[in-house]
Amino acid sequence: MLMNEEQNPPEPDQAPDQPVPPTEKPAKPKKTKSKKKKVLLILLVLLIVAGLLAVAAFVWPGFMKDSKEAAPATSSSTAPAETKTEPKVLTPVNVVYAFSESAKNVHNLYWRPVAGGDRTQAGQLGGKSIITQSGVYEQKVFVVTETSDSTLNMWYSSDNGKSYSLIYESKDGNADALGNQITSAMFSKDGSKIIFGYLQDGLGKNTAKEIDPATKAVKDLFSIDKDGLYLKGYDSSTRTAYYYTGCYNCGGGGLDSLYARDIAKNKETTVFQENTRAVYATVFNGDYSKILVVKAASAEPGEEPAPYSVDEYTISSKATKSLVADLKDYTYAGYSSDGLTPYYSDGNNVYTVPASDAKSLVFQASKPIVGVSYVNKDLVVASSGTAADNILTSYNIATKAATTILSGDNDTRVIGVTQQ
Repeated sequence: MLMNEEQNPPEPDQAPDQPVPPTEKPAKPKKTKSKKKKVLLILLVLLIVAGLLAVAAFVWPGFMKDSKEAAPATSSSTAPAETKTEPKVLTPVNVVYAFSESAKNVHNLYWRPVAGGDRTQAGQLGGKSIITQSGVYEQKVFVVTETSDSTLNMWYSSDNGKSYSLIYESKDGNADALGNQITSAMFSKDGSKIIFGYLQDGLGKNTAKEIDPATKAVKDLFSIDKDGLYLKGYDSSTRTAYYYTGCYNCGGGGLDSLYARDIAKNKETTVFQENTRAVYATVFNGDYSKILVVKAASAEPGEEPAPYSVDEYTISSKATKSLVADLKDYTYAGYSSDGLTPYYSDGNNVYTVPASDAKSLVFQASKPIVGVSYVNKDLVVASSGTAADNILTSYNIATKAATTILSGDNDTRVIGVTQQ
């Protein structure tokens, strides 16, 4: 039974009333016993009382202890404080990235400390391979590569990108056709699994697969009758996947409807549908209660996509809040490392939007922002310049100190920033 107030335990029954002494003196007995008999009788009574007291002294403490342990808790004027789980505090560790030496046909994975320092090679991907998908979750990293002979490889690191192992390989593709392709891939909400969309030979059926990096076990989750499966979120605890669908290998086109699939029931529902603008990017917050959506005027080839906008969508209420609109340049948007605070880029600047809804400038570069890799309350890691010539900078918000991590170009792919 649920009550609004705590219930006190029932009061024990009251002791019976004591007999009231008579108001009149009792009549004297006609005969009195001898003094000797009277003394013996008194001694006998005292011995019986002493025995009873000894038994009571032995039994009563245990009885009271059991009674106290079994009794329900009584209400108190000062209830104990509710225990709250503090959010995990993570520290940025390494920048993980790939660099291709086109002339030598060599593709390598590297890492550098966020604070700056020399690069360290973490793995060699081999020639004739390109990175098609990648992801970072805390200290974990995955990279998907595709070779010219249609071999798919998934590499995994659990040590901040310092070393990688092969956890998935597919060699069944038809090199004469489009071959097998992974159309999207990402870590699950808790980072324990990786989900990816698997398109076999461009045959019009895409299968969502789950891999456990620890065991390398792979299982099929569901399939769609379209080439394009664009995964945006996966909660492995509730077995719910979030995704867009569309064409693949088709040269462009925007996304509109975000779907949620209950994998256990194989039931698909629509989270939201965008009818007027093209969706360019979709990012879930840490607890999957909100979604940042980057939109543009158009996603059709040859059409001007600007202006861009950033909206925040709340899943429970289905309410949409505009964070910024009418941006002339593409914006890089996401959530800070706390999983709660949105950020976005505008020209040379990076802003956060705290709970107060008042934007806050956290980084200003001398050239346009071409990528944002990490944001927390103390640090911003962002690239500025152009795709062919850019600088990745680590910026301390409090001290306003900027550290150049690396200089990049078209052959550089920043995968992300690890944290632990």
